[in-house]
Amino acid sequence: MAMSSNLPYLASAIYDWILDNDCTPYIAFESNHPDLGIPADQLGPKETILNISESAIEGLEIDEHGMQFFASFNGVVSYVTLPLESLIAIYAFETAEGFVLKNNSFITYTTPSDQADLSQKKSKKIKNEKPDKKKPKLTIIK
Repeated sequence: MAMSSNLPYLASAIYDWILDNDCTPYIAFESNHPDLGIPADQLGPKETILNISESAIEGLEIDEHGMQFFASFNGVVSYVTLPLESLIAIYAFETAEGFVLKNNSFITYTTPSDQADLSQKKSKKIKNEKPDKKKPKLTIIK
């Protein structure tokens, strides 16, 4: 018997866990996935990071087809669709604790000092830079 993918369950559980701990959920996903439904000008060169907190998006659904929600980019509301295969990580902004779904070496992070700017834009394009030693980082568990 073939089981269905566990990705929707993992992503949903981590999202709920982050909210239960009064933190802000962020996702990192591959910007070049062919089935992304997001304005192209919001995508980083390799990956994109989005704030998916309840104050930043509306109508989040996580199912076997992926993540779907409404988000505002530069004042324009868009319906965003992300295949779960594009998801790299889901993590808490404040602590960088979360779950890495893919072992990619290009994951970068934002710091709490960026929070004011992020809450205004409700999304942030990723910069291609390595995190310095003071920034939070995720640990990959094998």
